[in-house]
Amino acid sequence: MFKQRRLKRQMLGFTLIEFIMVIVIMGILFSLGGALLSQGFQATYSGMAIIRADWQARLSFERMSRELRLILNQNSLNISVPNQITFIDTAGENITYALSGNQLVRNNKPLASGVSTLNFTYYDRNRNVISSAAQASLVRFIVINMIITEGNTNHSFYTGINPRNLP
Repeated sequence: MFKQRRLKRQMLGFTLIEFIMVIVIMGILFSLGGALLSQGFQATYSGMAIIRADWQARLSFERMSRELRLILNQNSLNISVPNQITFIDTAGENITYALSGNQLVRNNKPLASGVSTLNFTYYDRNRNVISSAAQASLVRFIVINMIITEGNTNHSFYTGINPRNLP
């Protein structure tokens, strides 16, 4: 009879304590899995933000570099306004690159968005920094530094350009 009670008890199923322990263990496992998934999603979104910022910077720098290489001569370059460059290219087109709000614009048409900083640094033949517009005729090398803010992250980009028609 004692064996029958023991068999009967074993066949009834789980006790309340066992059931609660299974629920607690599953909750711990699910919370760990959720945290891992959350980190994966965050990494994906920040990676996408980096790609967007890099794409905008590459596109902008490619166009600015191509056009700045074609400055007509040292007299067609205007560097009097900070964060802006104006010049005439070899085709006779007047081109201006500037920061307007948070956009990089070319002749008042948006080229990139999310731009928080745009700096042009000008150098002479000996790589000395040119600091005044009166020395614009001495410019031989231009460095562009741009910071694009995407999400909560700043991405810094720079490039150097050596215009072809400046002696």
